[in-house]
Amino acid sequence: MTGRDTRVLISGGGIAGPALAYWLRRYGFRPTVVERASEVRTGGYRIQIEGSGIQALQRMGLLETFRRHGGPTPSSMRLTMRPGGRPLTLPGGAAVSTEPGLVIQRGTAAERIYLHTKDDVEYRFGDSVTAIHEHPDGATVHFERGESEEYDLVVAADGIRSRTRSLAFGGVDPIHYLGTNLALFTLDNTLGLHDQVIGHAWPRRGCLIATFPGNTALEGNFLFRAPNPVEDVDQHKRLIRGRFGADGWHAPHLLRAMEEAPFAHFAPTAQVRMTSWTSGRVALVGDAGYCPDPMTGQGTSLALVGAAVLAHEISAANGNHRVAYPAYEAAIRGFVDANHAMAGEITRLTAPDAGPKELRVREVLYRGLFGAFSVTGVPPVAKAAYSYPLDKLSQ
Repeated sequence: MTGRDTRVLISGGGIAGPALAYWLRRYGFRPTVVERASEVRTGGYRIQIEGSGIQALQRMGLLETFRRHGGPTPSSMRLTMRPGGRPLTLPGGAAVSTEPGLVIQRGTAAERIYLHTKDDVEYRFGDSVTAIHEHPDGATVHFERGESEEYDLVVAADGIRSRTRSLAFGGVDPIHYLGTNLALFTLDNTLGLHDQVIGHAWPRRGCLIATFPGNTALEGNFLFRAPNPVEDVDQHKRLIRGRFGADGWHAPHLLRAMEEAPFAHFAPTAQVRMTSWTSGRVALVGDAGYCPDPMTGQGTSLALVGAAVLAHEISAANGNHRVAYPAYEAAIRGFVDANHAMAGEITRLTAPDAGPKELRVREVLYRGLFGAFSVTGVPPVAKAAYSYPLDKLSQ
C-alpha cells in the first residue's frame, strides 16, 4: 500500500462524514461512506454556519450553493429576561467574522454535500458497522448487511451517540449532561418574523423562536433545567407543559405548536468530551468526537473544520495514521475547547440557573456587558470559537 491507495471507511452520512470524504477524495485517497439510513436524511432542525464554517464551505466550493438554499444569519438575538422587561440585544457571530454567516435546514445541508460528492465517493446506504478488527496491515470491518471488507483507516462520523465510537473505544461514555433539556420543533410563521431570533428567559427556563430560511416557518425552542437528563419524550413534554404552562410572552402559542409540529426533537443538552479522538486506526470527527451542544450553534462549523483538518493531516502523512492522528488532535484541540466553553454560557443566559431576584441583577449586568461588547468587541473565547486558521491548510 502507498499513501494514495489508502482506503478510508467513514461511518456516518450526515455532514462531517461526506465533508471528510470530499477532502480525502480531493487529496487522492479512496473514501467510502456507510450510512444506516436508506437515503440522505432531509428535513430536521435549523443550523447556523458562521466564521470558519463559512470558510470551510468556500474552500469546498459549496458556499454559494448553501447561500441559495439557505438564508442570512440574524445579526443579533433579542432576549427578554423578565415579564415586561426591555429586550437585551445579544451580538451574533457576525461580530467576530468578516464573512456573513448563513442559516440552513440540516437536511438540506447534508443533501447539498452529498450531491457535491456522490460522483467521486462510494456511498453505502442502508448499512452500518457492527465490528472492527485491527491487524498490522489494516482493519477488517464487519457490516450489518454485507460481507466484511478491509480498510486502512476508519473514521466515526455518526453523531453524538456514535455506534462506531463505542466499537473502537469500548465502554467509554463521553456524553456529559449540561443541566438543561431541550425541545426543538417547527411551526408556521404566523408571528411575521423576518430573519430574526427572539427569546424570553425565566428562572431556570427559557424559550427561543428563530426563522427558517425564507421566513415561512419558525423553529421553536424550549429549554429547562433539571437535575437529571430527561430521555423519555412523553416525560419531556409533560415537564415542558408544567414549566411553561403559566408563562406569558409567546409560550402558550409555542406549547400548542409543539403538540402539532411536523418535526420535533426532544433531548438533554449534552457535549461529547473525549481525552483522545483516535484509537489505533480509528478517528472521530464531528459530533461523534466533540459535539459542543446544539445551543452553541457551532456543531456544523466544528464538523466542517474538523473534516478539513483531519483530511489535511492524513494527506500530509501520506496515509500514515501514526503520524496523521496525533497531528490532527494537536491541531484541533484548542478550537474544540473554545467551542465547548461557549455552551455553558449560552444555556446560563437562555435558561438561567437563578431565581427572580438574581435574574433581575443579571439583567442589569448583561445589559452593561453586551453594551461594552459593542464598543470593545466580543470576548477572546468567542473569537477563538468562530475562528480557525484554515488558510494554513493545503488545498
